[in-house]
Amino acid sequence: MTTSMVHSRSMLAKVIAESPSPFIIPIFCTNVIKIIFLSINYFMKRMEKARRAIKKPILIILLS
Repeated sequence: MTTSMVHSRSMLAKVIAESPSPFIIPIFCTNVIKIIFLSINYFMKRMEKARRAIKKPILIILLS
C-alpha cells in the first residue's frame, strides 16, 4: 500500500514538472478527494464490523 502510494506520488511529481500546472491541479485535487473519501469509507466499514463483532457476544450474554 505505502510503496504504491509513494510511486504514484513520484509519478504525479514528474507529470506536474513536465506539464502546465493548471491542467494537473484539478486532477490532483479530485484524486486526493477520492483517496480521502475511500479511506474514510473503508474506516467506517471496519468500524461497523468491529461494532458487530462487539455486539454479538453482548447479545449472547444477555440472551443466556
